[in-house]
Order: sequence, then C-alpha cells, then structure tokens
Amino acid sequence: MNEEPFLKAIKSLGGKNLEGVPLFSGKMEIDSVMDWLDGMENHFECKGVSGAQKVKVAKSRHRGSALTWWKYVEDKMISMGQFYFF
Repeated sequence: MNEEPFLKAIKSLGGKNLEGVPLFSGKMEIDSVMDWLDGMENHFECKGVSGAQKVKVAKSRHRGSALTWWKYVEDKMISMGQFYFF
C-alpha cells in the first residue's frame, strides 16, 4: 500500500505521526466499529489533534466501503452547500 501522498498530507497537519492509528474498512460489526473509534480517540488525545485535523485524519484512515461511503457523504454535503468544515 503506497501512502506517500498521505504522508505529505500529514506534514500539512503538523507532522502528526499516524503509526498505530487504525484503518477502517467499513466492516459493520459493533466490536470492529468500537475498536476503531476507541483507537482514533486514543490517538487524538495522545497527540493533541485539533477538531479540524480529526476529520482529516479519520478520513485518511478509511478504506474500501468506508471510503466509498465517506466520498458519498462529502459529495452530498457539497451539493447541498453545507460542506464547510472538511
């Protein structure tokens, strides 16, 4: 998996290290979702990630159907003129 463009984007977020930050592929089993959310919150707390950065970091950790869903939500919000915080 090539994450070179992603690493460049992280530098724009203040160089926060994402080692150990979980990926989410969209598997909708409660334990998988809760593990991902807990892992993200732990990372945010430990690294002092701000609100705007949280969205960017969380988005970058989506894969597969989760990323497809996220892109749909973005497109929908943009088309409604409500997409101002991502």
